[in-house]
Amino acid sequence: MNSYILSSTGQASPINDLVGLLEFTEDELLKAQKGLDAAGITLPNFKNVSRELAKEPTPEPEETDEQRIDRELHECLPVVVELQAAMRGVLVRDRMRRMKNRLRRSERSIVALQALVRGQSVRDVFHDHLLHYRQSVKWTTMVILPHGKGIDGGKGAILCERSFGSSCVQR
Repeated sequence: MNSYILSSTGQASPINDLVGLLEFTEDELLKAQKGLDAAGITLPNFKNVSRELAKEPTPEPEETDEQRIDRELHECLPVVVELQAAMRGVLVRDRMRRMKNRLRRSERSIVALQALVRGQSVRDVFHDHLLHYRQSVKWTTMVILPHGKGIDGGKGAILCERSFGSSCVQR
């Protein structure tokens, strides 16, 4: 188990399966066993080592800086979205404040312009109605102009019919 931890942290090379790589004679094995028995040491059964190692978790591969940044950003995603929404709100409120200030500064000019436009509109309507009235009804007025001495003893008058074309008649 210790060799597994050392190999997973990179402090030692991993242990490979040695079955079939080393050859021992029967005499060598008996001699080694007698030495172990005399010393009182018992060796564990290594027949199931590969099965036991397979049960142990494999070490996770080391995370690269890019993977770490992606993981941390993904963990912070709700906070980032909330911050972006707050900043968008600040920008919109600032834009609205600047627009209101511009409108406040130009309010007098806008009111004056509206008054000019309304006045011109009323004059245009009046002019259109006047032209229509003049076209539909013959506009005639009789104007009596005082005349000087010599005609009817100073009591005479000239009658003029005024319309689009003026003509005067003496009476």
